[in-house]
Amino acid sequence: MEQNPIMVNDSVLLPIRAVAESMGAEVTWTEGVRKIGNVVGIQKDSRYIGFCVEDTGYNENYNPYHMMIRDGDQEGRFVKLYAPVTLYNGYTMVPIRAVTERSVQMLHGTESAEQLIF
Repeated sequence: MEQNPIMVNDSVLLPIRAVAESMGAEVTWTEGVRKIGNVVGIQKDSRYIGFCVEDTGYNENYNPYHMMIRDGDQEGRFVKLYAPVTLYNGYTMVPIRAVTERSVQMLHGTESAEQLIF
């Protein structure tokens, strides 16, 4: 990893691009998505995870304290994060719990979005 993990308010945050790409996922950065702002997307096969990087006040789910998980054509589900997604030194940093508890399951296909317990 080019960027080391950081500690923010008792939560460890990891650079999501390095983690996702090491699992074979494609990572995208999209600026100015409609009313929700900048979004980091992680795609592997039919599975998608999206993180909002800023809070525009548009919707209670579209903010740095939530991630959206979608599998195929299913409607996306929102998962509350324990710490916000943060930009640090040009890297999108995501709470390690989001990466380990949700992302790994989705990207490796061990559980679908419907099977995840929120």
